[in-house]
Amino acid sequence: MVATRASAVLGKYWDGYLPVNVEAIASAMGVEVRYEFMGETSGEIHLEDGRPIMRVNEWDAPVRQRFTIAHELGHYALGHLREDGQKFFRDDRSHYSMSASRLERDANHFAASILMPTDAVHYVIQNGHATTLPALTEMFGVSRAAMQYRAANLGIIER
Repeated sequence: MVATRASAVLGKYWDGYLPVNVEAIASAMGVEVRYEFMGETSGEIHLEDGRPIMRVNEWDAPVRQRFTIAHELGHYALGHLREDGQKFFRDDRSHYSMSASRLERDANHFAASILMPTDAVHYVIQNGHATTLPALTEMFGVSRAAMQYRAANLGIIER
């Protein structure tokens, strides 16, 4: 379900260019992205007067901000937010661990699927556009850890 939803979002909002412009996707989905200092918090998403508002830590590295935006979009696209505003997500740096809740793992999977679309990863490798981990991380605008994890999940490299 997560990969299907991510694929639908990409199909509707992605312009096909790399790195995926997650901020443009968020905007097209009606999500306002605000950059602010948030201490140890990476990001959060909640509803204000029925509108989705995302806050992203302005002090995080750009690759971290991109993952946070995609992760928070996952919460939104996967229906994790409630209209009554009682449920919102504030994600600190620990939400990337495997011990995170199912909702956090689903949002991480969504983020990886949005930032590193399966077909695009395979295409750039098969056509020689990027064949090393550093080249892939640069092309997709993600951290080395994120690309390594995604490549392992796609069966491109061994864990």
